[in-house]
Amino acid sequence: MDIKVYKMPTEIIMGRGASEKVGEKVKELNAKKAFIATDKGVVNAGLLNGIIESLKRENIEYVLFDEVESDPGIDMIERATEIAKKSGCEITIGVGGGSSMDSAKAVAAMVTNEGKIFDYIGIGKIKKPALPIIAIPTTAGTGSEATYWSVLTDKKTKFKTGVGSWYLMPTVAIVDPLLTKSVPPRVTAFTGMDALTHAMESYVCKAAQPISEALALHSMKLIARSLRKAVANGDDLDAREDMIMASTIAALAFNVTRLGLAHA
Repeated sequence: MDIKVYKMPTEIIMGRGASEKVGEKVKELNAKKAFIATDKGVVNAGLLNGIIESLKRENIEYVLFDEVESDPGIDMIERATEIAKKSGCEITIGVGGGSSMDSAKAVAAMVTNEGKIFDYIGIGKIKKPALPIIAIPTTAGTGSEATYWSVLTDKKTKFKTGVGSWYLMPTVAIVDPLLTKSVPPRVTAFTGMDALTHAMESYVCKAAQPISEALALHSMKLIARSLRKAVANGDDLDAREDMIMASTIAALAFNVTRLGLAHA
């Protein structure tokens, strides 16, 4: 076998209620003010309540940016970055699906780097370390909490692309199945199939290696066992736990391999 490298700098905290530990992690990272990137759906569903209470317990100030849009646009990232800079935020927290987590990554990078986010399209172009990033998924699909990608869109040209850098890896990923309990069946199915595709494409990728293969296989096993259960009964926490872990594990696999044409 040729020499292979598996790299993973993110601390992953997982389990039911894990998201309510976010304040402790922010404090450990010596940050006193957090920028929360999320969307109004997450806010209206009450998914931020425990997270905000956790920040308050540790006397962490926060700025709530709930204007994240599907397929985050560069104008929105610029607006959010300006808010984070002016507010003196020292850490970003992405709460939601891939769009919110990708936005938190982009803002963290642009607070410390010059220019615009699209100046860094491609891999390894970001020059300076980003702010610390905490990623908290509320859907079981994208796996952005465990990747070095931020997928963004130029809304004017309808050009969707990615910025990839190890500086965009979340410092901490908090994987809490309780945050996925209210996801509707249709979205549960779609996001679950996204996670399955991640695992499958990583497994057959020419860049696959023993560690990524093991992760991809286990992700597929969890999805085969629990996706239908999670769709049929959203209150099945064992199934929800399997699915969010499968999503994260699939991301751990494809982050070092790549995906196929379905994700081009």
